[in-house]
Amino acid sequence: MKKLSIILCVVILLSTVLCACGADSIVGSWSASVEGTQMTLTFEEDGTGTISALGGLLAVDYTYEVKSDVIKLTPVESSEDLLDANELPYTLDKDTLTITDGDDTIEFSRDKG
Repeated sequence: MKKLSIILCVVILLSTVLCACGADSIVGSWSASVEGTQMTLTFEEDGTGTISALGGLLAVDYTYEVKSDVIKLTPVESSEDLLDANELPYTLDKDTLTITDGDDTIEFSRDKG
């Protein structure tokens, strides 16, 4: 019984570690060029994030929640005039995050480093 408990603890620990560092998470920074303008999305582990463009001259802070194939973005109070709350369908394929907003689809690449 003790051996089974140890094996179970090791399996749980490994699954937690591997899930936390896997590429199947949107946590991190993502970049895309939208009509010639560089855009960066940042998703922090604590559920907050930032959309920035124009070299950071335009920055919008938000909270986010991932629900199966939808990312729900909610602007923080200071950014409510710049971003509406949205539920955006997305797909994640390794280092490519594809987000759809109405008829627009944007492919973001995971920033390395």
